[in-house]
Amino acid sequence: MSPSAKPAATAVSPTKVLLVDDHPIYSSALAEVLCAGGDFAVVGSAENGADALAFLCAHPVDLLLVDLMMPGMSGLEIIAAALEAMPDLKVVVFTGLATPESMQAAFGLGVCAFLVKSAPVPELLESIRAVVRGEFPLDPAVSEILRDLVRLHSKKKPLAADDLRILRLLAADRTPKEIADEMARSLSSVYKSRDRISARLDAKSNRDLVPRAQALGLVPAGRDSILRQLPAALVSPEDSM
Repeated sequence: MSPSAKPAATAVSPTKVLLVDDHPIYSSALAEVLCAGGDFAVVGSAENGADALAFLCAHPVDLLLVDLMMPGMSGLEIIAAALEAMPDLKVVVFTGLATPESMQAAFGLGVCAFLVKSAPVPELLESIRAVVRGEFPLDPAVSEILRDLVRLHSKKKPLAADDLRILRLLAADRTPKEIADEMARSLSSVYKSRDRISARLDAKSNRDLVPRAQALGLVPAGRDSILRQLPAALVSPEDSM
């Protein structure tokens, strides 16, 4: 009896990834690292929210890697819009903004993992592969902050996409009337949203909303603060002076 032929191995298609980061140096480096192993294919990159969402609407993507601190539409707003349109999309935050507020908001929206840019490359790759396998990996720095959040037993609902946008505009010193006009909403609804945002973020005044928005990556936290979030190897001596 002749030995039976072995079945041919089934080729596994690489995971299609969209990178969203306004710093090309990070996108290029991360794309190179992901593609080196052969199990990922970086099919696109975007430097702002509009381009990212347009790409997602036009191309099939398995995994979205997004920074939180983005110009215009923030990373959290991009995540909220992407998951609203594609609930099964796997989303991973890849950022230098590791604050309790940003983590709570991101996980509340439904991200699979929250990775910091300072993580070693092998750990970063293993975490992303774990997400593809359906797991929920935790960066050590993230897990420590999440433990603190769990201790607080916070039961507040995450901010919706419109609330995030309104918070960003308020922190950028836009008036409720200007926000209502831009978003085609009634002035009273903007005031109600502002009050709801303030309650959920424990903000006592409009001034308190600015640091809350900065902690969420909705508005820049200032040049010095941003530089502190970047790895030392990426900061030139001129920048740090």
